[in-house]
Amino acid sequence: WYGNMYAGPTNGGVMPLDNSSWSDWWDGFAWRHQCPLSATRDTVDGRSIKGHVDDYWVQYGSSAADPFDGNWTEHTYGECTGDYMKTNQDAYGNTDGSTTFWYYGSGAPTPCSDLEAAGPPYSWDGGCGLQYFYESRGYTVSDAYNQYIYGYDGNTQGFTFAQFQSEINAGRPALSPC
Repeated sequence: WYGNMYAGPTNGGVMPLDNSSWSDWWDGFAWRHQCPLSATRDTVDGRSIKGHVDDYWVQYGSSAADPFDGNWTEHTYGECTGDYMKTNQDAYGNTDGSTTFWYYGSGAPTPCSDLEAAGPPYSWDGGCGLQYFYESRGYTVSDAYNQYIYGYDGNTQGFTFAQFQSEINAGRPALSPC
């Protein structure tokens, strides 16, 4: 239980297990699911000001300038993971629907500390952004890194399924992007 992650009014203040608590949204091109923990948006989850989607979304794959740019003041970072991960944000080279992650090709762990030390654009990594989000919620992140799975593109140092199971069994959250 990580009680500081979500603070909205839906489901008694407990983050729902899926997006069905919020209505789908037509962005002018396609229907989109909504989740304010991932990306805030005006009128969603009791919000009455612009958020992540309002400021950075045009349509999936768009590399157009972010809508807020030159039109209104950008929202204050801090209420969703997408803010910290630089998701959809043109200023960081991300098209709509994308987040950048950096990896060592060998399959070795790519620690956020290495990416931060390397500076931009590496420090704009989505995994580092998740670390910053968790820390902003008062949690201590002792180890944060990106890592290819074992064997991807011939690597010999990748993360194995056994390692994934071990992390879960030890009670440590492990995120596996699909």
